[in-house]
Amino acid sequence: MSSHNKRPQGGGILPSTILKSLDDLLDRINNSNEGCSNNAPGGGSTTTSLPILALLVGTNEGIPLSRSYGTIYNHQQTFISDEVLSSIETIWATLPSAIPPHVKNAMALCPRDNKNVLPPTDANKKNTEQEPFPNIKDPPHPLLSHLGLGDHVKTTIAFYDYLTLIHVHMAPLVVTILASSDPNTNIGAIKLIAVPYLHELLEPVRNAMSRLRYKFINGGANGDVSMMTMQNSALADSSSGYYHG
Repeated sequence: MSSHNKRPQGGGILPSTILKSLDDLLDRINNSNEGCSNNAPGGGSTTTSLPILALLVGTNEGIPLSRSYGTIYNHQQTFISDEVLSSIETIWATLPSAIPPHVKNAMALCPRDNKNVLPPTDANKKNTEQEPFPNIKDPPHPLLSHLGLGDHVKTTIAFYDYLTLIHVHMAPLVVTILASSDPNTNIGAIKLIAVPYLHELLEPVRNAMSRLRYKFINGGANGDVSMMTMQNSALADSSSGYYHG
């Protein structure tokens, strides 16, 4: 089957409840667009124009975690190549942070005089039965502080000829929304609906990834356990208590 006729498949290593909630978010926003019918290949609905074509979740170090397309099909989705998606996940998603991994690792060390490691928060104490982990500050962006714009990039929006990209930075996570370049696409409405939802939905994942980095850097991992194994374990442990809207 030609790639132009094949419906893209979402999925990833996040818990299934999270993946379903991400699809639900896309459907909620895309359903606000008129013109749906039920003739998409492989089932589901289709429409002439979708506000959101895809949603990618990964880390600010360029590690992809999931891809979501919703259940409402649109032919525009088939023209987004896997090469483009991979570049967004592994390269572009690192730009909101722009910090080398060894610097982030140094920030996660736990000496008492490390000003970048704050005491455990009440949220951390309540959200895990494990020993509370410190609230690790993400390193300042190397360009922002010199411009007097603060230390961290929260959301960026980039307009291109065929796509609009919305990067939502929730260190260590980066969510990228691929929106239609159609002039009728309401980027402000997408940001207003999606960003608060994503922050609440992905907070357990963000905490799990932060806890993973802290434990790994500070020798909490058994030498025989790989980083990927720990990552999958942390994500599995974070699968309870998700917000579904």
